[in-house]
Amino acid sequence: MSERIKEMARSDAQKSVYMGEAYHNLVKNEASKVAPNRGAAIAQATRLMNQSAAQRARNAKIVQEAGDKWLCLLMGLPYKAKFEDGPLGTGAHIFDENGDEILTYTPNVGWHQRSTKEEQEVFDTMRATYYEAFHEARKSSVSEENTFGNFDAKA
Repeated sequence: MSERIKEMARSDAQKSVYMGEAYHNLVKNEASKVAPNRGAAIAQATRLMNQSAAQRARNAKIVQEAGDKWLCLLMGLPYKAKFEDGPLGTGAHIFDENGDEILTYTPNVGWHQRSTKEEQEVFDTMRATYYEAFHEARKSSVSEENTFGNFDAKA
């Protein structure tokens, strides 16, 4: 993977493009391998948000009595949700199995995704590899452009 990122960085450096489309597609693909199933979480949360506040309160009591673990197994998702009723509607916070918030919903904005620690590690590792290779490629191309025969323009 590292060599592939470096090749992309060198190619992008030659085109004077930083983090081109191919790199962004690769990052998305790699991050998706460690990402939670946000689509399923949004579907479940939306279904619950469409219930009345009284229905949600009854469900919360059932969850409390049954235990979060059993509810997660029944729903097929390892996530927990916190709902907040406000003047504009219902908001939601979705947490993964580590307790980290992965999604937030506000009625006036909609769904907002938050990166997990695992996703952030993928982003950071790939970004650092790309950055080093890109700047190394730019340095060498600038050195070649500034040298004419035996004459070094930088000297």
